[in-house]
Amino acid sequence: MDNVHAFQRSEDVMDEAYAWVLKFNGDTPVSSDDIAAMREWVGRSPAHRQALKEAEEFWCEAELLSGLAVPLQKK
Repeated sequence: MDNVHAFQRSEDVMDEAYAWVLKFNGDTPVSSDDIAAMREWVGRSPAHRQALKEAEEFWCEAELLSGLAVPLQKK
């Protein structure tokens, strides 16, 4: 039974979602294997899909905030 997966704690699911967001927003290009693995992970559970959505939203908000940050003046 390949479609049976153990239950995961929500914190673990969010950690995995953040890892996917970092991988896909990093400097290293993703491979077709990476894309397939992420799609498989998302397809396992609606909780995975929701976690990925939340992690991506957090990433976008953090990026926006860092763009608005005032640089510190060196003395």
